[in-house]
Amino acid sequence: MVAYPANVVPVVPGLEWLPLQAASFANKKAFKAVTKSRPMVLLAFAEAGYATFYNDADTYWLRDALMEFDDLRRGGILGGKRQPHAVIVEDDPKRITEKNANYCTGILYLRPTRQVKDFLVQWMDEVENSEHDNDQPAFNAVMSRTSDSVLPRRVGSWDSFPPGGEYFAGRAGYDPNEHNVAVVHNNWIVGKE
Repeated sequence: MVAYPANVVPVVPGLEWLPLQAASFANKKAFKAVTKSRPMVLLAFAEAGYATFYNDADTYWLRDALMEFDDLRRGGILGGKRQPHAVIVEDDPKRITEKNANYCTGILYLRPTRQVKDFLVQWMDEVENSEHDNDQPAFNAVMSRTSDSVLPRRVGSWDSFPPGGEYFAGRAGYDPNEHNVAVVHNNWIVGKE
């Protein structure tokens, strides 16, 4: 086991109600209840002042990715000034269209900025007031309405954070041996352990 002494997993009061024990792929209703609560949980951490790295349980870490997220967080140049990224997300190639990128909520890095908190509230509202059966379409709906200048974001590269389908199946010409893979999100994978 690797220890990350500069990183903590705090328990934020008020989240005891989450139906985590019942959530599983076999119990889709409980699983969806947990995923739909994701923006509320992340908002609790942001309101407590924590930068939050979130990843789904179906991720496989091949190396320490926390420093890479720290480098990504530092951001790029926007309007002549260095602008730290407030949100770092993962691409979901299963649903990318020509019109819209599709971000995956399975790997997220959020800074506790006012913009992120506002975004999380909008995401919660979208989950509550839409027909979406999970949080990801709601996340993408709010992202598509939010400009990069309002909410600076970065998409993790497939070199370091490939989706499971590309990593295991070699789709889109992806060869995992040619990349310095940090975390594989095993989304859209059946039959791999």
